[in-house]
Amino acid sequence: MKIVLSKQARKYLLKQTGKTRKKLDKAIFNLEELNGDIKRIGDNQYRFKIEHFRILFSIIEDVIYI
Repeated sequence: MKIVLSKQARKYLLKQTGKTRKKLDKAIFNLEELNGDIKRIGDNQYRFKIEHFRILFSIIEDVIYI
């Protein structure tokens, strides 16, 4: 699966400090496997929970949009 970050998500990631940024980068990279605390919240919308962060994403035709 391919992962596409929105402008807002990319901007948020760039603002984070080193430790937090690495944690989020790793979580986003592993999101391709759809493992972890993932809950469906809408039609094509999902929520991925990692510690106190929530990553909202959609899956459309084998592409993950964050």
